[in-house]
Amino acid sequence: MRQDNPEPGLMKGVGRRVFVRSFFLETLWNYDKMQDVGFAFCMYPALARLYQDPEQRRAALRKPRELINTHPAMAPLLTGMVTRLERDADPVAVQPGRKRIMATLAAWGDRVFWGTVKPLAAVWGTLLSLWFFGSVAGAVTALMIYNVPQMIARGFGFAEGWSRGLDVLTDLRSTGLTKAVGFMRGMLSLGLGMVAGAAVLSALAAGKTAAHAPWPGVAVGVLVVLVVAAYWLLHRRAPLSWVIYSISICGIGIILIIGWMIR
Repeated sequence: MRQDNPEPGLMKGVGRRVFVRSFFLETLWNYDKMQDVGFAFCMYPALARLYQDPEQRRAALRKPRELINTHPAMAPLLTGMVTRLERDADPVAVQPGRKRIMATLAAWGDRVFWGTVKPLAAVWGTLLSLWFFGSVAGAVTALMIYNVPQMIARGFGFAEGWSRGLDVLTDLRSTGLTKAVGFMRGMLSLGLGMVAGAAVLSALAAGKTAAHAPWPGVAVGVLVVLVVAAYWLLHRRAPLSWVIYSISICGIGIILIIGWMIR
């Protein structure tokens, strides 16, 4: 039986269970329906609270057995939003609504976690490992940069999806979140530039020309010019790619200056 007005504590404790189960989203992944089995596994604790009748519960559990494909870190949020649809929407609207939510969260998760957070973790982990503090610090940094955001998304996803429903999709387009992603991309670009600068510095040191090369002064000049250029581009609302390229080259200048100071 559908519960149109469930008590506030209806889903108490379900978020923790969905959090743990979300790590098994890819279990029994298949080419036909992809993550359907794993998502049904995630959904079961919530459906068990919504439906007391076993037949209705089984009928609801068959719905996630359609094609499911989303980012793993988004699984709890998708579970919460689909559970809210299951409670509020007309039964015939649940499947189309789930597909739209699934596609949105998949695109957003791939863009943020695969396209931004993971490269950011790899670049800064590599930089700290090879240039500054050693392999242990680099590995810990990489693990922290990637896992903290995705653990937060998993940990709070179900509660947000269940309590706010489709309103969550509006937050994914918010200015604050867009700026946060832009900041991470800037840090990624800076890290890439610093890795490139480290490679240049290593090549100069290997050739034993570092002490006589004029690159420190050139690096300072390039860095100052590019900082001013990046500031101007940001205020002129220039294409993001221009700003990213400038930040990357700034990273090269920073490493060359550091190399000059500690040589």
